[in-house]
Amino acid sequence: MSLVEVHVTFQTFEEDKTEAWFKVLKVLVSSGQSVRKDEVLFEIETEKATFDFESPAEGIVKDIFLKEDPEQERFHGTVFCTIEASP
Repeated sequence: MSLVEVHVTFQTFEEDKTEAWFKVLKVLVSSGQSVRKDEVLFEIETEKATFDFESPAEGIVKDIFLKEDPEQERFHGTVFCTIEASP
């Protein structure tokens, strides 16, 4: 079986929000952990709401690039983690 590396990123769908930010409130997974599609990976806060950030694929969390830090603002396009998933 071959694996595909999925880069999990924060995206915004508002055209004028290329500077959109978020803060990581909680990291709910660890490297090496198996996750299912739609399983909650992170709890994040934006300027409008706090919400759960879900996995886009089933697989194994390979790398986590963000830490819990409610003070640090991150921006649109930031990679949260990578997941090794079946194609």
